[in-house]
Formats: sequence, C-alpha cells, structure tokens
Amino acid sequence: MSTAKSSFSARPTEVSSLSTPKGITDINTISAFLSSPTQPFDFDDLANTVYVLIGSAILPTLEATFQHISLCQQPVTLLLAGGIGHSTSLLYAAVSRHHRYSSIYEQIRGLPEAQVYKLILLRFWPPLKSMLGDGRLRLLIDDRSTNCGANAIESKKELEKEGMSPSRLVIIQDPTMHRRTLATFAKAFQDDIQDKAMTLVPWSFYPELRLSEDGSLTWKIEGGNVDQVETSHLWEPDRFISLVMGEIPRIRDDKNGYGPKGAGYIAHVDIPEEVEKAWQRLDKLISQRV
Repeated sequence: MSTAKSSFSARPTEVSSLSTPKGITDINTISAFLSSPTQPFDFDDLANTVYVLIGSAILPTLEATFQHISLCQQPVTLLLAGGIGHSTSLLYAAVSRHHRYSSIYEQIRGLPEAQVYKLILLRFWPPLKSMLGDGRLRLLIDDRSTNCGANAIESKKELEKEGMSPSRLVIIQDPTMHRRTLATFAKAFQDDIQDKAMTLVPWSFYPELRLSEDGSLTWKIEGGNVDQVETSHLWEPDRFISLVMGEIPRIRDDKNGYGPKGAGYIAHVDIPEEVEKAWQRLDKLISQRV
C-alpha cells in the first residue's frame, strides 16, 4: 500500500456535491471495478510473454513496468503503445511536473506517446538501456494508435509484423481506462484467446479517494507493485471523477455503448449491480448540480 504525500487543491464548485462519505464510496466502487481485474507482475514464461504498456499521463504505470522489467533475468519483450490522441497533451504536462523527467519536456512535445515513453526509458532507466544494448530487452513501438481500441489493433499488427505469437500478453493501463482497454484487447485477440493460444494478463493499480475531516481529498493507492506516489503524478479530482463516470456508459453492452450490442469496439463486459447503482446515484447528483 502507498499513500500520496499531500492532498488536492480541489475547486469546491466542481467536486463539493460529490465530496460526501457516500459520494466518495460510490466513486471508489466504480473505480475499483474499472481498475480490475489485475494480477501481480511475475516472471513466468518470459520467452512467450509480451508486456504492452499503453501510453497515458499516469506515469506510475510506466515506472512500475520499467522497474519490473529491469529485474527480469531472461530476455523480455516490451511493446510501447500510443500515438497522438486527445489526451496526449496531458502526458506532456505530466512529464513537465515530474521531478526526474521534466528535463526532457522540451524534447517530448509533439512526440507520440510511445516515443515519449521510449525517450524516458533511454534517458532515465540505465538498466533497461543496457538490456536493449545486449539483447535482453526487445522493444516494439506502436506510435500510430490514437485511442484504446486502436492500441489493441495496432499492437496486434506490430506483433504480426515481427512474426511473434506470444502465449501471454500483459496489458498495462491507467486504472480509469483499464477495464475498457482489456476489453478492446479481448476483442482484437478473440480468436487466439478462444483457441487457448493466448492469455491476457491484466495489470493496473487501485486508486482510492479519501475524504479528510477538513473536507480535502487525498489518495490511497494499493496493489500493482506501485511505490509511494506523489499527488502530482495522479489526477486532479474533477478529472478523475469525470473519467470514472464516463467509462460506465462506454462499456455498457447496449445500443449506446462500445460493446457488441452497440458500436462493437470492445468485448462484452458485465457491470455488477452495485457499480450501476453507484453510477446512477452520482449521475443524479451531477445532474442536480448542473
């Protein structure tokens, strides 16, 4: 478990109506669903495993992945996925705030997300750069995809181009988009999964909002091999709530969602009743606030 070092400087007009014990509980109920399922990193069958790290502004996912791979004693493959999309500017901003990575901010602006991650790897992770040099790390790049659906499609193309048929695909994503991203990979690789030629291994961490006695919001972070996290490396509360609320309509398998009964971008996702009820309560509060 890790806890962020400081509280938010939240704008009360945007989050005050949800910043009640019940509201925070409902947010965390949805967040826990979106950031699961997850499995701890392991060193099993590295020869037939590919780690797919999806670009996002939440750099703790990058750091946990890079740290794990640096400990691998056998050759390992890492695929960095992400082009330039609607949230790429947030990654640039996250780099600019980072206590280590900010020195390359001017160099990364305008780069696809996968190329930003690659530059961070080369500049700030000497063990991984050494592994690249001696062949223990194979690095693949998808810098074309502009959304999580394309991440899955372009990752598959990259593997096919390299003639690779891994039996394990470790999917690593920002917790708020983890469930949907996993569903896009489940759709893209459905034939391999159904034939039991491939297993998707999901990885993320669990972000939980805490309401302090003075009304401020803090983070509790659990799982996912994530060390202590600075608040500046996470979300602003209004953005986090917006992301969490926006995911449920997307992953619903109905005519308006992304599932088979709707747009068909993702595999079917079952949403538990308690998650739907939490979303409905929050949606009502938000509607009343507008």
